[in-house]
Amino acid sequence: MASATGKPDQPTLLRDQSVFVEQVISAARARLVPIPNDAPLQEAARLLRGGTNIVIVCEAGGAMVGVLSPRALSWPASAGARSRCCAIM
Repeated sequence: MASATGKPDQPTLLRDQSVFVEQVISAARARLVPIPNDAPLQEAARLLRGGTNIVIVCEAGGAMVGVLSPRALSWPASAGARSRCCAIM
């Protein structure tokens, strides 16, 4: 079906269920959990146990250098009690 402009109408599914970044950005920001690059891995593990699925590892200036997930912390390299986040980036 065409609109008054002669262009085909956008399918209802796409028009009615589109999600724009503006609609989800505040929720996404609220779920981001940053941690300093030199923080202990134990701190990252504590944050992950607190209900978040991903921890954003940031350098001193605030730039992201990587992400940590529960799976990343299960690797043997992260077993050291004194290890820092930067050790597995």
